[in-house]
Amino acid sequence: MPSTHGWPDPANPGFPTNWTRDGPHLLQKGPHRVWVWWMHIGQTFLMPAPRDPAWGVAGILHPSVAAQEWTYLGPALAPDGRPVR
Repeated sequence: MPSTHGWPDPANPGFPTNWTRDGPHLLQKGPHRVWVWWMHIGQTFLMPAPRDPAWGVAGILHPSVAAQEWTYLGPALAPDGRPVR
């Protein structure tokens, strides 16, 4: 069954592209887009702190919740189109 929230693998909704690698991804919930950091060992997304995303983590987002409530927009890409690592 295809994912309705843009997740790349319908068999594993809530998991990003290249889920075996840590890295930044863009998710959307309603009108809000947010960069999150995928941690492959814990298989969770780290959510940025709302006031200063560069300095803290507000919490974690489990793939099962992400699949139901968030739309996957893709991995972070640098201006040259290469994945950010």
